[in-house]
Amino acid sequence: NNIEIMENRNKLVINQNGDSKCGKCVRICPLKVLSQSEKKGNINISNTVDCTLCEKCIKVCRKEAISIDGLPVKRRKL
Repeated sequence: NNIEIMENRNKLVINQNGDSKCGKCVRICPLKVLSQSEKKGNINISNTVDCTLCEKCIKVCRKEAISIDGLPVKRRKL
C-alpha cells in the first residue's frame, strides 16, 4: 500500500508497510501536507497540491518509509 503524489514529475511515496506510524513526519511538515487520523494510524497525503518536496518528512522518518520517486533518501538530523 503506497500513497503517492505527483509534482513536476517527482512524487512523494509513503510505504505504509514499512512505516512505524509514529507521526513525526506529520508534525514536521511545514505545509500540513501529511495527516494521521489517529495515533499509530496510517500516514496520509492529504494536500497533494501544496507539497514542495522539501524532504523534511523524509529526513525525520526513522524507518526510511518515505521517499521521492521511490528512491530512499537517508535521514539526517534537522
